[in-house]
Amino acid sequence: MDRIDRAKQFLPFDAMKGLKEALAEQEALLSKTEKRERSEEDAEALSRSLSRLQTGDAVSTLFFKGGFYVEKQGIIEEFNVIYKYMKIGGEKIFFDDVYEIAVDGPSGIKR
Repeated sequence: MDRIDRAKQFLPFDAMKGLKEALAEQEALLSKTEKRERSEEDAEALSRSLSRLQTGDAVSTLFFKGGFYVEKQGIIEEFNVIYKYMKIGGEKIFFDDVYEIAVDGPSGIKR
C-alpha cells in the first residue's frame, strides 16, 4: 500500500454529511442576542464620550453587530460626525451601535 492510500484510512469519518455545519449554524442562531437598551443617563454619558473623540485616539469599544456584541480595541482611523460612524482597524462602527467606549490612556482605560 502506498503512502497516500495508507494515509486515507486515518481521515476522519463523517457519517452524516453536513451535520457539523448545520449544528454550527443552529448554534450561531441561538447565541444571537437582541440589542440592549440604554438608560437615559447612560445614553448621555456615551454621547459625551463620543463627542470628545477624534481621529488618532486609542479606544476600547463594545458594539452591536449582526446579533452579537463585539469588543474592539485600536486607533480611530476615521471619525465622521456627519454620518455618525468611526473606523477602527478597518471596521466601520456606527455611533448607534456603540454600547460602551473607553479611551485608552497611558495608565490604562479611562472612562
